[in-house]
Amino acid sequence: MRTLTELDLPRDETRRNQGDAPLARETVDPQGGAGTSRAHESAVKHVTGRAAYIDDIPSPAGTLHLALGLSPVAHGRLTRLDLEKVKAAPGVVDVVTLADVPGHTDIGPVFPGDPIFADDEISYLGQCLFAVAAESHKAARLAVEEAVVEIDEQTASLDPVAAAEREDFVRPTHVHERGDWQQALAGAPHVLEGEQFVGGQEHFYLEGQACLVLPTEDEGVMVYTSNQHPSETQKLVAEVLGIPFHAVTMEMRRMGGGFGGKETQASP
Repeated sequence: MRTLTELDLPRDETRRNQGDAPLARETVDPQGGAGTSRAHESAVKHVTGRAAYIDDIPSPAGTLHLALGLSPVAHGRLTRLDLEKVKAAPGVVDVVTLADVPGHTDIGPVFPGDPIFADDEISYLGQCLFAVAAESHKAARLAVEEAVVEIDEQTASLDPVAAAEREDFVRPTHVHERGDWQQALAGAPHVLEGEQFVGGQEHFYLEGQACLVLPTEDEGVMVYTSNQHPSETQKLVAEVLGIPFHAVTMEMRRMGGGFGGKETQASP
């Protein structure tokens, strides 16, 4: 049975479904413009609980649920990855590793160097090692725990100041120069010098990373996503699957928060 959405309902049913609250389009002054009051186009849906997020989309029959096998250490060398018990776990349909990717394996959004799955080097805590597709989310999560993972753990680089001193950089350094800056500083009447340390925090939005992917004709995919850069996601999905960009259709209706945390690497 398919769940009806607002678009499926006739006009009077939509009105009854939201009580006396006006539709967003009814709050717009035909003569509107600067200085007029306008409702957010989804405000009524938000406060009445009718806004559809990714997790609200009815799952089609046969939907597979994905869980990721993640690195338990921040730095090291992957020496063994035995997934036989994972494949034999109840409800598991498929297990995917780096060797199974048909297209590009590097999904770095700005610079190369971010493999979709780790090959042998572990670069950060929680790095993806493999993925499990199962008949339910619970089955996928339980199957991940059956993996035999052995890692030669190495010292992690956690102090940016110490890393800079030993020139342990993520990217090669580059310098922008114009004019003789050393002479300019030497002749300046006042010179301010100091250091600033900013403690970065993880974005805390109510809706986490989520996506729903449906196969379409001609080996294309329809991706329902909650992120701030759907065109980037389209590009990466096409490259990983080895299909043309036009074969990937993105729909990003709304987000339950983002704050830049869903700008890149936003679709699991």
